Amino acid sequence: HFWWMEDVLRQRITLFSAIVIYSFTSIFSLTILKIILHLFDEPLILLIIHNAITSLLFIFMERVGFRKEKLGLNQAREWFWVAVSFTVMLSSSYMAVASLPASKMYATKSFGSILSVVGEWLVLDVSINREVIASMVLASIGYALFSLNDLATSSWMGHIWLAVNIFASCWHILLFQKTLKCSQVSALGATYYIHVLSVIMLVVAWPIICSPTSARHHLSLMTWDQGLALTLSCLVPVSLSLSGIWLQNTVRAPSIILTNNLTKSCGLVSSILIFVEVISLEGIIGVALLLVGTWTYSHARMRHNRHLASDAVKKAFTQKKT
Repeated sequence: HFWWMEDVLRQRITLFSAIVIYSFTSIFSLTILKIILHLFDEPLILLIIHNAITSLLFIFMERVGFRKEKLGLNQAREWFWVAVSFTVMLSSSYMAVASLPASKMYATKSFGSILSVVGEWLVLDVSINREVIASMVLASIGYALFSLNDLATSSWMGHIWLAVNIFASCWHILLFQKTLKCSQVSALGATYYIHVLSVIMLVVAWPIICSPTSARHHLSLMTWDQGLALTLSCLVPVSLSLSGIWLQNTVRAPSIILTNNLTKSCGLVSSILIFVEVISLEGIIGVALLLVGTWTYSHARMRHNRHLASDAVKKAFTQKKT
């Protein structure tokens, strides 16, 4: 009896720790990235470092007990386009964060996750109802108003990268879900494959898209505290990936949807406060509508999913009787 209680307590502590780590890294990931980019003004080199260290941490975790599938040629072919979409998504995100306010990126993450539902409906035949559509429209109006807040003063190149990021994020979500359904690979193994393939792609493309001389110059001028901050920032993506995968395998899908949208909303508000961003009246209204739309979307999806599950149970029960 005592050992049973100990196992339950251990499971609860592990779950609580995963929720805390996921929430913290999700809320402050872009804020930390924005700060690091102020210290190290090479977004793509920073991305290569982050992905490389994340891949090495996956290998290290395999040594201490975490199990994942081996990366072979067949798996590389299977996950190649998912890795391409992942690389484009992260590259555009890092480039956009370097030239746009962090709050704009948090708002884009919230909008992108909602927009991806349209792709899931078109490609994966995911069911949505009028309540979900209404909340998506409300969030879209809020995002549009918030985007107008600094459209004239911020970098146009940053907004181009932002548009690429929205497209790549939706593309990646759809490809990942579709490939994972047809694959024998676990979510942890898939994440490992994607990071390794992404590092290879970035290293090959690095001399083409940025100057190696400039990167060496920045690295040579880096102080010990900047190096420490850069090293610690590498823990954010791997912590976010692992805690997210663990929660997806442990917590129900509606709770994940609610947690994701809640952390993105908190990240948006916290970045505005941390960087003391000046927002117009239109921007404030846009933030309010985006937050309300995101919140109502989460609850609408949960209610709709419960309704679908209930209908599926009733249908199965009716077929069993007949």
